[in-house]
Amino acid sequence: INNNISININCMGRGTCGKCKIKHILGELNSINEEERKFLSNNDIENNLRLACYTFPQENIEIDVLPMNEDYSISSYGFIPKFKENPSIYKLLNESVNTYVYYEDELLTEENGNTLDNLYGIAVDIGTTTVVMSLIDINTSKELAAEVSINTQIDYGQDIISRISYADENGNEGIIKLKKSIVNLLNEMIQKLCIKTNIDRRNIYELDVSANTVMLHMLLGVSASSIAKSPYEPAFTSSQLVKASELGININENGKVYCLPSISSFIGADIVSGLYASGICYFDKNMLYMDIGTNGEIVLKANDKMYSCSCAAGPALEGMNISFGMKAGKGAIEQVKIRDNQLEISVIGQTEPIGLCGSGIISAISQMLKNGLIKRDGSIQSLQYFDEDNQLFKKSIIIENGRKKYL
Repeated sequence: INNNISININCMGRGTCGKCKIKHILGELNSINEEERKFLSNNDIENNLRLACYTFPQENIEIDVLPMNEDYSISSYGFIPKFKENPSIYKLLNESVNTYVYYEDELLTEENGNTLDNLYGIAVDIGTTTVVMSLIDINTSKELAAEVSINTQIDYGQDIISRISYADENGNEGIIKLKKSIVNLLNEMIQKLCIKTNIDRRNIYELDVSANTVMLHMLLGVSASSIAKSPYEPAFTSSQLVKASELGININENGKVYCLPSISSFIGADIVSGLYASGICYFDKNMLYMDIGTNGEIVLKANDKMYSCSCAAGPALEGMNISFGMKAGKGAIEQVKIRDNQLEISVIGQTEPIGLCGSGIISAISQMLKNGLIKRDGSIQSLQYFDEDNQLFKKSIIIENGRKKYL
């Protein structure tokens, strides 16, 4: 982390995920113990692979850090309902042909000439694992471009509790590093959006943030320590409005960053925005809203009340503690079908499969349950699909551009 060298550390060096493989080149290391050996195949050991968290140099050493697959596939589209338009940012032209820029009743800045047509804002969803950003033309309410990225805070922990622990162990320096990580990422994404659309960042006046409660604390540089221990109270749940320049966000220097309100420690602004966008509060029927990411939240609307709960969900779906688990990147199996004793798989990037991502895991479990391979509790129920060589299927199929390819 300190030298900008990325190693896959899903468990933050606790020795439980087996993903931090490195290749030993020169120098003496400690011997492999039984715990480390559980995560290494004979082929790994023959090729001098070790786990970084179990490796301790006995002298100056040389290693190769195995490349991390950064070619991720992240969905950034979906149903967008119609909203009543009432933007906080607006422009007015005065008599001297200058343009005033307002945030509600506050005068943000004055611009030379007529700049009424140049009025933009950004909506961003900061997830524990992924970040999605949209550039919006406020005059037309149209999305002009979108950017997606893996949340770079993942270098400090796969889940929110790991990141809180990192901040606690490193004090104020840890809080600053987590804030800097996400702010730098947001600025990189803003720059990409501006390049895509040929828009000057100085004409972006507002950035609205939807995120879980911990991510909001870390963006604003506020300790989230109280969220991880009883009575699990956050430092704030109300909406937050700060000057973009004070936060280090590269939009108009007088622009605003607005963070949506949360409900509690583990029911965040992402759920608030999702409930509003889905419109379930306006329906008479009982309805269920689910947000399954690295953290999972469920909201039940029953009669005139809403009930919510949350749980840790995502680390397993991002490859945590799964031998061939991985994020949704090139080579990840994203869908599984079992038909006529044959296995059909769809692979991201239309390449040879190297692991299973979250959707692939859910799909595989669903198909195994449907075809009687496992019971509802997950235990193996039947070996009827294994052939005489104890192989699951004689052929596997990859779907490429709608065509089947047999392996």
